Amino acid sequence: MPTLSDRFRAFMNPNAEIASQSALAMTSSPAPVITEDVYSRFKVERDRLSVIKDCRAMYDGDPRVEKMHRMYARDLLRGGFVLKTDNTQASEVVSALQERLHLNQALEDWLRLSMRDGDSFLEVTPAQVTNSIYQVASVTRKPTMRMHRNSNTADRFDSANRAFWMGDDNFYGMDVPKDALWFPEWKLIHARWNHDEESRYGRPMMQSARKHFRYVEDGELNVAVRRKIGGAQLRQHVIEGNAADVETYKENNKAALGKLAAVIDFFSNKASSLTVHQGDGNIDKIGDVQHHIGTIFTASDVPMELMAYGADLNRDILGEKKEAYEETLNQGREWATVQIIRFFFLA
Repeated sequence: MPTLSDRFRAFMNPNAEIASQSALAMTSSPAPVITEDVYSRFKVERDRLSVIKDCRAMYDGDPRVEKMHRMYARDLLRGGFVLKTDNTQASEVVSALQERLHLNQALEDWLRLSMRDGDSFLEVTPAQVTNSIYQVASVTRKPTMRMHRNSNTADRFDSANRAFWMGDDNFYGMDVPKDALWFPEWKLIHARWNHDEESRYGRPMMQSARKHFRYVEDGELNVAVRRKIGGAQLRQHVIEGNAADVETYKENNKAALGKLAAVIDFFSNKASSLTVHQGDGNIDKIGDVQHHIGTIFTASDVPMELMAYGADLNRDILGEKKEAYEETLNQGREWATVQIIRFFFLA
């Protein structure tokens, strides 16, 4: 039988055979070959989990990233959705559904988390009302990193009854675990953000900004360190006498020394004097950091100036950005309708 290391080498080299010639002789059967399809699935799942972890870290660690997700979901939904119909009974059914599932609030959460993770897997649980009528009893969002889409290379389901499955967080595209929980196609709504045709999964809103986000983190840390160290006023106290005289001087002036983080005092025991060195006057030069901040905001559908950093823009430019944002919101509402809302009302 092939060992674990044999299987791993086979995944890393899709054209390699799993077993050696000696293993073939022992088993008297041809060794399985890792196909391009299996290797592709391995890579897709591995890369997907890595991207989600990065985007979640950005969301959890930076208030700007969190706010752009929350603001866009809130503005996109704006109090809920309305079904326009002349059918009184249909209108009543929709109103009852919204109230029963708290759908307006749930939609805002699903939209926000879909942008963050790239996908939302929503399990629909029906309940029988009469012998021939069913209604949606509940909708729950499944853990994104544990859910997997069992589609082929053309993103089509070979089996509608085994369309999705849920396992642990560490699946990387090998054989589906025996204890996996399977879902039929009808039971799950798979909402995919920024989805590319024939791809199994969506893309998080901030996926393309991960590299520049690291630049922003490093740059802002450097600015903070420069401000604390280079921006401080340096005062050099030179006290005539020995080391004991220096300590006496420090004790006598303790009330005036070390009160401000922006002032650093140095002491020596030579001829008495006090020299003051002003801090770095270029602390405000952060154009490179601002460039990277602007770059990560281009990945967001929310204009940077409507959320922060808009103090230097005039009203006309802000108005133009707001109009463009409204057009983007309309596109987002179309996405929410196609990807989520319409599935609740399919016959």
